[in-house]
Amino acid sequence: MIKNYFLRHTNKYASKWLVLMIDSFIIGFSFVLSYIIRFNLSFNFDVEKLLMQLPTVMFITACALVVTASHKGFVRHTGIKDVYNIFNAICLSSILTIFAVILNRQFEMLEGFTIPLSIIIIHSLISFIALTSARYVFKTLFVENNSP
Repeated sequence: MIKNYFLRHTNKYASKWLVLMIDSFIIGFSFVLSYIIRFNLSFNFDVEKLLMQLPTVMFITACALVVTASHKGFVRHTGIKDVYNIFNAICLSSILTIFAVILNRQFEMLEGFTIPLSIIIIHSLISFIALTSARYVFKTLFVENNSP
């Protein structure tokens, strides 16, 4: 049922905004997962800080994805160029996030907006792997559903 719905409504390609929305969801999930991994698979961290930092990190990463145009490629033609664009977007978002944390420490604009460097690094690694994997999974599903 779900397969038929997607086949009827995607017209053999996913909208670039749909791809960006899915990427943003993956980014949010990977940020939460990086917090959980950083604190040894426990919830011994301040969830309020996480919920305050999550929209900012998602916004910064979405902007980096738009700047590098990683969401504009056709999912069915995913290749090395898309992986390279994702890598550039993740590096740019990590740099911008670190810059935002440093600026916040200097000028104290948002109280509690201090993301540890270890979480930023873990988030970058998880995001890169998850975004790349998602592209290839969608490509594989597209090829399998459209092969004779």
